Formats: sequence, structure tokens, C-alpha cells
Amino acid sequence: MKYLGAKNKISKKYNYPIYGKVIKKNNSLGYVRKKRYVNFSQYYFQLFEKQKLKYIYGISERQLKNNLKKKQFIFNFELRLDNLIYRLKFVNSRLHARQLINHNHVLVNKKIVNIPSYIIKINDKITFVKKILNNIYILNNINKIKKNKFIFSWLFYNKNYTSGGIKFLPKIEDIPEKINLKLVLEYYSK
Repeated sequence: MKYLGAKNKISKKYNYPIYGKVIKKNNSLGYVRKKRYVNFSQYYFQLFEKQKLKYIYGISERQLKNNLKKKQFIFNFELRLDNLIYRLKFVNSRLHARQLINHNHVLVNKKIVNIPSYIIKINDKITFVKKILNNIYILNNINKIKKNKFIFSWLFYNKNYTSGGIKFLPKIEDIPEKINLKLVLEYYSK
């Protein structure tokens, strides 16, 4: 089930900008909470990594369990349409990518795809409908891409940076999120 609660709270918990930037609030009165020492169990760390994986990719428990049965399950999450739009830097969060997909603004090989979990294949071309390419938000992100020209080695853009796709399958080192997959597998092996 999709998480509808406080997104900044989750980002702070995992110390990772899962839903975009983490906003840290200063205590206005100088009040500092005492942190107590807790001895965490191995189960805690396994659960922590599993939940982190779920929140980062925006997947449900069922999707995670079904993909764990497959070899190299992390690549199934990495090759999802919503994740690739985020990786190509067209949007700043996976949630925004999911919204664009659900509203029929994304084309894969010149066909509208409205399923965020659609798995992209090598040399598939991801682009947007013309109406969305005039959106200020998308145009700003395309201009940032042109200036920085940072791209993952396994992704490609067209000449004017309005579409992109996958050149080849990524390696585990190419994934920027640091998730301990061993702990996730241990959690489900019980």
C-alpha cells in the first residue's frame, strides 16, 4: 500500500532524501532531546533495510516479495518506468514521475504507457507528450541536464535531451542508493 504519511519524517529516519530534499528544523528554544542507548537486534537492521528499499522505489510488500524470487531482483526495480524517468533527471522525485505516468503524459516507443511499474527494455525510447514538454518544470529540468551533462553510464538521451532510455543493463555498483541487499534477503529467508 502506498505511504500517505509525513514524507519528511521517513527521509529523516533513513537519513536519505527518499521523497526529495530533507528539511531539518532547528529547535527554537534550544531544547535538545536526550537520546537513549538502545541495543538493536539483527532483525531490526533487516527490517530497516527492507523498509528503506520499499520507500525508495515506492513499491508494495507484495511487489517486493514477488520480485525477490527472481534473480537480480534489484534491477527489476531499477528498470521500472517511474524510476527511469527519475534517473534521467526529468523530475526530482519518483512520486512526480508516477504522477506524470498515471496522467498519460509519458510515451514509450511512441505509445502512451500509464503503468508506473512497466519494465523498460534496452533501447526503448522514453519521452513525453508535446503538451508536457512545454511545462516550465520539465523545461527547467531539461535545461539543468544540458548544463550539467551528468548521466549514468547505462542511460542515454537524444540530441535535445527531451527523451532517453537504457543503453545496457546497470551493474550493482551503478545504483547510487546504498541498500544492503544481503539483509533484505535474510529478512525474507526466515
